[in-house]
Amino acid sequence: MSDGLTEQQGRAELTRIIDPRGEISIFLPLVLPESGGDLQVFDVCFGDPLIDELDRSLGRENAHHGLTGRRSLRLRPEVGDFALFEEGRHYHRVNEVGGTRARWTMGGFLAPVLSSTAQVTGTNQVYLPLLMVLPGVGIQFGSGLDAQKNLINPGNTFAYGIAQLYYRYTVTGALDQPYLAEWSFNGVRQPQLDDSGTILSDSAVFTNSICTLDLSECSVPVPRGTYQVKFFIDDVLYGEASAIVQ
Repeated sequence: MSDGLTEQQGRAELTRIIDPRGEISIFLPLVLPESGGDLQVFDVCFGDPLIDELDRSLGRENAHHGLTGRRSLRLRPEVGDFALFEEGRHYHRVNEVGGTRARWTMGGFLAPVLSSTAQVTGTNQVYLPLLMVLPGVGIQFGSGLDAQKNLINPGNTFAYGIAQLYYRYTVTGALDQPYLAEWSFNGVRQPQLDDSGTILSDSAVFTNSICTLDLSECSVPVPRGTYQVKFFIDDVLYGEASAIVQ
């Protein structure tokens, strides 16, 4: 909307141009909460007198309490899933979020115009859904590097006695984004092993190794245990992996 419109005016302007009954909502989960946050779509359509009655008696935010006997479908798309539903037709709501992690989604909508002669007043405005491709993160482990810098014995389980535990992050679609790799050993955070910075290419590869937990000189085999890394891009978790030295 243009800067001169309030939210209420913007909604009024939008509904003058489109037919909300044919509106299709699209959304893409970016971060899932620990619990809740699922989309619930009821078998009651807007325009049903029941919805108008519940809106008046309970309010739109609480109308679902009057629909406990009606059928509904609960959807909880995973991060990166692309969901579409008939927002303009079916009564729906997002259920309460639980836990300390916020629910983040990106969405938009598609809707037919009311007529081919509808004109937009003031600044020209176009209503389009916003789409994007999420970054990709791959994490691999190995016991060494060959002459071509390929990982030797790639896998997630290694016998005790390896001199170094090599790891490699492959990141795509995150140019100029900040990243953070958080490490843990046997479930205990090891911030001294963390790595952070800015991704400098659209297809970036980071390779490094661990030999000791305290970053001292590599003189003994890598300690036995479980090594876990979580890879964040702009504070959003995009990948995690574990390696075990037995």
